[in-house]
Amino acid sequence: MPHLMKQKKNDGNYFCKVIYILLILIIIMLSQIGILLLMPIDTLKTVSQIENKKGVDQLLSKIRQGNIHLLYSGALANALSSFIGHYPWFYTYNLLSKNKVILSIEWSTCRNVLIGFISSIVSNTIANSMRVIKTTKQSLGSTRSSTTYAETISLILAADGFRGLFGR
Repeated sequence: MPHLMKQKKNDGNYFCKVIYILLILIIIMLSQIGILLLMPIDTLKTVSQIENKKGVDQLLSKIRQGNIHLLYSGALANALSSFIGHYPWFYTYNLLSKNKVILSIEWSTCRNVLIGFISSIVSNTIANSMRVIKTTKQSLGSTRSSTTYAETISLILAADGFRGLFGR
């Protein structure tokens, strides 16, 4: 971004770069809105997997009572896990793309698969705690009307400790 500031504002190339950045930001926001719209389906799926039909019936009963917000339980943690997972993936990918040992692999497809696989492992390991919080908060929605993120984290730590939060 700093290199954009060095260009003249009336430069056509500068204008194209600014439009490009704005377009990328709009696409990112639209994708996050799409993910948010799918949260009710994700919540029902998660409760169904953890609590079975009884949990889904309890959740639907609470929704009929006006607790529609329960369908969006874990939305913040879901967005954070996506955000937190992107930076380590690109950082690892760029770091490994310059590694001489990996560059010695002659077959470019194999090299790219290896770099992408390792980047995904790093990214998922770092972002996994947010997914644990999201899933726990969603499953608590069937038994409790409102649980804060702090309460959710406390319940995870009380049940499984740090290993449950970071190692599940």
